Amino acid sequence: MQDRYTLDNLPENYGMDFGPMSVFIKDGAVRRIDTQSPSYTLANGLRAGVSEDKVKEVFGAKGGAYLTYEDKGISFEIHEKDRTVTEIHTQYRQEPASHGCMAASIAVGRTVGVAPEAELYFVAPYRLGGEEAGIPTLQYLARGIHRILEIDEQLPQDGKIRVISISNGWTQSDGGDGLITEATQRARAAGMLVVCTAVELVHDGCDYDVLGRSPLMDPDGFESYEPALFAAESFWAGHESPSEGTFFVPVDSRTTASDEGIDEYVFDRGGGSSKAPPYIAGVYALAVQVDPDITPRRFWALAARTDRTIELEREGMKRPLGPIIDPVGLIRRLSGGLKQQPNGR
Repeated sequence: MQDRYTLDNLPENYGMDFGPMSVFIKDGAVRRIDTQSPSYTLANGLRAGVSEDKVKEVFGAKGGAYLTYEDKGISFEIHEKDRTVTEIHTQYRQEPASHGCMAASIAVGRTVGVAPEAELYFVAPYRLGGEEAGIPTLQYLARGIHRILEIDEQLPQDGKIRVISISNGWTQSDGGDGLITEATQRARAAGMLVVCTAVELVHDGCDYDVLGRSPLMDPDGFESYEPALFAAESFWAGHESPSEGTFFVPVDSRTTASDEGIDEYVFDRGGGSSKAPPYIAGVYALAVQVDPDITPRRFWALAARTDRTIELEREGMKRPLGPIIDPVGLIRRLSGGLKQQPNGR
């Protein structure tokens, strides 16, 4: 077992972690102060990161002389034409994250995104691959939601965060389910739509399914769609029967921002359920731009109330596929003043 260090038996070289700041000490003196990210002043006046003034406040006037910025807070870059990221919080990860690039660019990418004029706050929780040291990973998702809510409390009324996209999911039997439930309930109470791969656990009566498309087929044509590659066999076996309040969204054959470089894109022939939340979040952002008073419940009802259902045939078997989300039709209905609003949020 590791010895418990005291002031009398500290090693010559050691480090101390103070959350966003780490202090490295050698021969009894501070040699370096690292911060998770530099200080950024956002367009709305919020500040992120750790400023030199904060370091001096904590460590004295000389603290700034030892300050180094490793910029760990920014875990990926997207080319300016595809980037609306204003704040990123992550820990212990310095390499780009392909999943984060994908999700951010689908939601708000200037070239490949659904809502290119929307603003994005990106929170990248880590340790999503299982439990480490007995700590359930769901607590990091919950922390991310609470961080979003902290940011939202500082925003002006006309600039509030309206939707949270989580490209992950959970079950009611997962460790930490109570933490994530509490966090999502807080988000709902703040008027936010929370879209994840288990959205039915957050918003009762709301669900989605996923669509595929051959790469050469027109993405704007509803007749181009088919079951997603990973769900095709289940669909044709009759295992897929959408419940009321479910609509289909495209996930296959998508081009997104790549983690290989700020000018790079990647084409993904086969998608997964994690591509759906940022897409739905982007459509909701568009809806908010048209009708700022729209609620998550009303949005979901309108999105599911579409006549875009197609019929597919394979080996003499015919099956309906839909309803398929129709963003253009949805925005047109909102622009036309449709105010049939189901109760609830």
